[in-house]
Amino acid sequence: MDNSTDTKVELLRLYLENLPDSIPHVDCGGMSKYNFSFFLVDDEDIEDKGHVGAINRQLEIRLGHRHNGPIQFIEQGPDLNELANLFKLWLTDLASDPEVPILHKWLDDLIMAAENAYNSTNTKVRRYRQLEVRS
Repeated sequence: MDNSTDTKVELLRLYLENLPDSIPHVDCGGMSKYNFSFFLVDDEDIEDKGHVGAINRQLEIRLGHRHNGPIQFIEQGPDLNELANLFKLWLTDLASDPEVPILHKWLDDLIMAAENAYNSTNTKVRRYRQLEVRS
């Protein structure tokens, strides 16, 4: 994974771990609607759509379709925070997959969704200036 992408993943991690208090918090073992701690893709989806397509499908199921407008987080906590680890894994392991730009788009959209959550509540992120995404 290149430095720019790694920086974006770490920015997503920072954002998700510090989402505004107005978004309900679900603790470990709670009934998370996202459940990224137990992220699996269906073997049939992998066969039909490939690895990236199967991941994309699960992200759409858990987070919603991006064509319906920006993603809005309905909860926060460890299960959502796990997304940063998953993106680091996917963008490393699937770097040569021709469909990987789909995952880069998801990463950008999730960063934008978090920024929208902060902006809508006039909340500033702690340590925001320590991470700077370079395009």
